[in-house]
This record gives sequence, structure tokens and C-alpha cells, in this order.
Amino acid sequence: MEPRGLLAAVPLLLLVVGCGAQTSVASEPKRLPVRTVDGEVQVGCGSGSSWSPAVMADGVPGVVERDVVVEAFRELLADPELSGELELSFLSAGAEETEWRVLAGDGDALTLGLGSWTEAGPAEGARTFAMAREGRRWRWLGGGDCPHLGPVLADDADGWVEVTGLSAPAADTGEVTVVVSEIACTGARDPGPFLHEPTVVETDQSVTVYWTTTPPESASCPGNPSVERTLELGAPLGERALLDGSSWPPAPVPRS
Repeated sequence: MEPRGLLAAVPLLLLVVGCGAQTSVASEPKRLPVRTVDGEVQVGCGSGSSWSPAVMADGVPGVVERDVVVEAFRELLADPELSGELELSFLSAGAEETEWRVLAGDGDALTLGLGSWTEAGPAEGARTFAMAREGRRWRWLGGGDCPHLGPVLADDADGWVEVTGLSAPAADTGEVTVVVSEIACTGARDPGPFLHEPTVVETDQSVTVYWTTTPPESASCPGNPSVERTLELGAPLGERALLDGSSWPPAPVPRS
């Protein structure tokens, strides 16, 4: 898992511009567009809390005792307004048998990972579950599946762009053509005018692309169009993997 422990500032081998334009190789370290804490990338499921990938397997230690969480689950399952939904979904295994770990929070507000999680993210059927203490009782704040685990952007005004495809790269140059689309709902707008300059990090084994956009304030979700853009790498792609940095871990981009 090459990206683990990725620092906020890394040597940037190349910055590239969308719309076919190209920039020169950068000689100074540049910041990735992702949020970091103590040098570790923070990830999340698209909304709400964020956390370090290192805690997803076993949780943050020392935040809350197991008995406290089990009792909170019992209280929530006893609530007639919640019991039906929780018994069928989040807490279907019961208060004692539900597998959980603390992903983020303190003793009074918790984001839990239910089910099986590893440093690569949740297994099928795993979910997030948020709750907060109110006096001596706990209130369920919600939760859900994690369809897209990804790094949290450093700038709240930005949105992720996903690199979804790679055309056959030129064998003797660093030029590659990729297909990209915005992830959040955009009302099916043309993404071209809103794409930012992507950040590209090259190593001997991989090329990781971090691409962002300016999202609309609100939009419907009829489906986001894709567009092609050209990247100019510092060396031919060769057998190196092209990775999409909007996912955690960065996801391999399929070649056409």
C-alpha cells in the first residue's frame, strides 16, 4: 500500500493542466490537496468525520470503554422510534455482538466503524455509525455505507475529480490521455470550466493523479459527464500503474 503515511508536502515531479495545456517540471515541493494530521492523510466516506487510515482496523485506543458502547447500543435498540431501523440494519447482530471500532471522536461524540474494517477501508456490509452523549443518554446521529472512501480535501471549497480511464499512452513520450469526471452531484454540467490543475506524483512504480474541481453549491444528480484530458509526465508511463488519488488507497485506472 504505497500511499500509506503520505506526507502533506512531497517532492512534486510534475504539475499538469487540464484542457490539454502543459506546465514545466516543478523543482520545489508542493502540497497535495488533501488534509493531513501529524503527516498522515485523513480519509472519510464523503461527509461528516474524517480519520487516519491507520485506525480503521483496530480503532483509536483509549477513547471509550467497550461497556459504555454496548450500553449505548442497548439504549438505542430500546428506543421505539429507532429500534425497527437499527435492528434491521446497523445493530442487527445485537448490542453485544456488533463489531465496532472508534474511527474518530472523543468520549462524548463518536464515529464508529461497524463490521469489518482494515487499513484499506471497510469490507462489504461495513458501515459508519455516529452517536453523541446527551446527559446520561446517547443520541444516534446517523450513519451509512461507505461507497467511496477517499482522502478528505484540505480546502472545503474543492471537490474531487475521479480519473476513470486511460487511453493507450505514447510509448516514447510522457504524454497520456485520461478520462475524468466530477464525483459530487453537478447537475450534468460540462466539467471543463471548473477543473483545477491536477497534481501528479511520480515514482518508479506508479503515477498518482490528484485532481480537484470547484463544485456547485447545490445540484441534482442525473449523472456527471466525462471529459478527456492530456497529462505530460516526466517520463513515459511504461509499466507503471496510473492511480486515481481521489480514492483510498489510490485506485488503479483501467487502460482502454
